Amino acid sequence: MQFDIRGLFKKKNSAPLIDISSVNIMWNNTFHTLQGLKTFESQFDVKVPFANNNAVNELVKSIFKEGKGEVITIKDVSVYKPFELISISPSLPININPNEKVEFTIKLSGPKQNYSGPLSIKLVPEEHEHVKIEINKARIIYKGKSTDIDKSEMIITLAKGQIFKNTVQMYKALSFGDIVSNITLNEPFKLISTDPKLPFKIDDSNSYLTTFYITAPNSNYAGPLEITVS
Repeated sequence: MQFDIRGLFKKKNSAPLIDISSVNIMWNNTFHTLQGLKTFESQFDVKVPFANNNAVNELVKSIFKEGKGEVITIKDVSVYKPFELISISPSLPININPNEKVEFTIKLSGPKQNYSGPLSIKLVPEEHEHVKIEINKARIIYKGKSTDIDKSEMIITLAKGQIFKNTVQMYKALSFGDIVSNITLNEPFKLISTDPKLPFKIDDSNSYLTTFYITAPNSNYAGPLEITVS
């Protein structure tokens, strides 16, 4: 009886050296899970898609320029044991604009003995200076009259110069048929745009909501948001 020893070696080596059950991507304290992979080599590549889904309203897209606005900057990547990072492409740091997608190719070195389990990768964002904004009330000033808006308090923490929005019921201060052609805000806020876009007419007899897109100041603020309408 003949015995084919080559078949034994083939069977023995048919199991992958590294069997990754899932690829866990950590970003801003949240985990995203990608499909696992198998490899017979201790060095291998992992493809990591990344999308900046900070959607920008159509009315304010024009103010965002490269390197400004809601741009995400990834400055570093770390890999958890027993894996070691060899390289990443495209190289870091990298800026990713709103609605832009990037696919990273991460080359790793794994254990030289059999491994079965997850792979964890952490993408590290660039830290931005933040400010705290405490708006105790929104106030509309129209034709010399000041009207406070009910339940308009807001407490947020965001990056300096980042855009936030505040939606106001215009019927609190204006009437059906009124036309709004200009809006200014109190310091230190800067109005970027409105939805609907200026000029607009109060043409709904039931309700008229206006969303204001505002640039955050460079320092903490506590007080009212004053909206002067003309």
